[in-house]
Amino acid sequence: MPNLIPAEDLISIEGILYEPKVEELKHREIASINTNFDPGAMVIGYDVYDRTGVAKVFAGRARANDLPLVGDKKERRKQGTFEIGAVIEYDRNEINSAAAATRIGHGPTIRLDMLRPATARRMIWEREAQLFWVGDPNLDIVGILDNSHYGNNPDTQGKKVNVATGAVGDNPGQKRLWENKTPQEKVTDLTDGLTFVEDGDIFRGRTLILPSPQRIQLRKPFGADTPQTIESYLLGPGAYFENIVTDNRLKAGTVASGGNGDSVDYFMIIDNRPEVVQLATLQDIMLFDPKFDGLGNSTQAVTLITGGAMFRYPMAAYIGKGI
Repeated sequence: MPNLIPAEDLISIEGILYEPKVEELKHREIASINTNFDPGAMVIGYDVYDRTGVAKVFAGRARANDLPLVGDKKERRKQGTFEIGAVIEYDRNEINSAAAATRIGHGPTIRLDMLRPATARRMIWEREAQLFWVGDPNLDIVGILDNSHYGNNPDTQGKKVNVATGAVGDNPGQKRLWENKTPQEKVTDLTDGLTFVEDGDIFRGRTLILPSPQRIQLRKPFGADTPQTIESYLLGPGAYFENIVTDNRLKAGTVASGGNGDSVDYFMIIDNRPEVVQLATLQDIMLFDPKFDGLGNSTQAVTLITGGAMFRYPMAAYIGKGI
């Protein structure tokens, strides 16, 4: 007996369109947005000044021409600006097909005018995050992880230190990564970073940033006789940090793959107040008017203009390598 109901009629499709899950981008959480620049500027910058001269102590009283001069000197720091963009394409046939599928009742409603701009925004913000963290040497953009910010001058540079004890050998046990360190050893690594950042009582190590595998390490108990985790200890009364942020840009790997450009994972301690570090955004994401051809097909540009990271005080940051 023939089946009057074809198999296709028995297919039931859920009315929800699911999207791929991706890591939340944290660079705009770590650094505040600076929109004080004109979108047409090709170069942006800021001025800093330093004090010159000294005061002098005199036995008795001083004469006016004995007093030393004091003053200041100014330096202007500049950096280029860049446009990040993408184009959305709408095909007349696919728009009609999506609308027909919705009317017929096969599958979820697909709003291409919402879906594709969201995709473009995500891709632009991913590129912005890359520029913030690691920069782009081909465009002379310097990210906050760049080695030029770190060195042996604590007055002007941050510090990037290998914290993997005895960092030799081919396995984590020999390299002493965090997975093989005690809670006290991990806290010692972080305390060393805080000691550097807070030396002189000028900056505060407000924020700890680290990749997800090491963030999970912080959820382990601080000791065998206490249920308190390392993370709760670090954030508790008299806290080490105000905030702990997970960002896998600090994982080992190539820049193209989303890594830090190094062969080992990092943690970063930073005073991320706006005067220390900001993200220069001359024009936030803009969706331009679509351009149509004679058949109703269209393209639509999406752009953002950025100056990248403005890292005014690198000495407010410490990077621990090899965790």
